[in-house]
Amino acid sequence: MRALRRQGDKISAVLKAAGVSVEPYWPGLFAKTLAAQKLDDLITNIGSGACLPPEHVATARRERRGAAAGAPARLKVVKP
Repeated sequence: MRALRRQGDKISAVLKAAGVSVEPYWPGLFAKTLAAQKLDDLITNIGSGACLPPEHVATARRERRGAAAGAPARLKVVKP
């Protein structure tokens, strides 16, 4: 638990040096969240859509294209 507190303090120091103000509980909460994750997985999976099944990704892309063209968005329920 001390390590997480130190990590939260380090995150607070970085935010302070960057001139960013956040509520005092955020750095500790962020440190706890990072402790539960593998950093390599977080870095390599950014924007990959790995958290969604392929059919959901395809549906989201179609909806985005339709919304960009001005068409009303249609919701489609995909059952697993």
